[in-house]
Amino acid sequence: MNPKKEGALEALHNRHSDPEKFLANLPAFLRSEREHYQLTQKELADWMNLATQSYQAYESGKSIPTLPNFIRLADFFDVSLDEMIGRNSD
Repeated sequence: MNPKKEGALEALHNRHSDPEKFLANLPAFLRSEREHYQLTQKELADWMNLATQSYQAYESGKSIPTLPNFIRLADFFDVSLDEMIGRNSD
């Protein structure tokens, strides 16, 4: 393999080797931001056109949002996707 490509792949692996670690931050972030905006789970779920139970599963860590829902939540809370999952953009 090309040494330059090999180095890039190794750097990528080292930076992103544990995506579950980042997803573990999501439930607390969602709860904190929702409470900051003084919304109920039902109100946010309704805004997203989701069943309340689906949104509750995001906050409890039982499921993760689809990519479109990740983006909608990040836009709603006016944060980057990296910030939403607690990943530094270094």
